[in-house]
Amino acid sequence: MLRVAKPCTKIMIADETTDFIQQQYKKSLFTRNYFQDTDFDLTQIENCIPETVQEEKTRLLWSNRFYCITFRKPA
Repeated sequence: MLRVAKPCTKIMIADETTDFIQQQYKKSLFTRNYFQDTDFDLTQIENCIPETVQEEKTRLLWSNRFYCITFRKPA
């Protein structure tokens, strides 16, 4: 995304947190087999974002069920 975005473009990455996966998907009859080995550390995702980006923010939403990382491509 960063490579093809225009300068100063705001980019957002959002997905479920580990807490939500544990509470929702791993308990559901329909999804528990698919998510049984799923686990991640949010800091690993944050570390993949280059240090050159601007205005980087990480927010937890809806009682920590989802995360949202936003940042701007440098000019």
